[in-house]
Amino acid sequence: MLAVGIFVVVFCLSCLHAVNPYIVRIILRWTRKDSEEEFSKHQELKSLRKDLYNISAQDEFARYARTQRKINKLTEELAQKSKNRSMIAMKYQWFVTAMLYAIQVFVSLFLIWQYYQHPVVVLDADWLFPMATVLSIPTGVSGAVGITCWLLVSSRISRLLLDGVK
Repeated sequence: MLAVGIFVVVFCLSCLHAVNPYIVRIILRWTRKDSEEEFSKHQELKSLRKDLYNISAQDEFARYARTQRKINKLTEELAQKSKNRSMIAMKYQWFVTAMLYAIQVFVSLFLIWQYYQHPVVVLDADWLFPMATVLSIPTGVSGAVGITCWLLVSSRISRLLLDGVK
């Protein structure tokens, strides 16, 4: 029963890593809203582009060039805001990923500390013949699977399962 419980914990932690981008998107929606200023700049840019379309470049060159400069300035400002927004999103992505890895490390260390001497699964030693001693580390029980090996196997299997789902 211990083996199934540990596998479920490791699988849940792997699922958290799989949904990491969605978690970051939700956090960004909560923390970041487009400002009224940005919205008005987008509206102004739309209207300037509409005006530029209606201005003849040959007949009213000065007005056309002035409108074009305004469009370029607004486009640069909005591009800078977008660049800042993507930098913030990247910082959130790194932070959430680091926190998930930290949680996974702490849970793994806790499980290793808690079940260091207890075998997770005990099988016939002949079934595990060439690797029986390696798999039983740190328990020392012949034919047993130790917590460290079980954590490695569980994390690998859960990653393979999640990659198959993607």
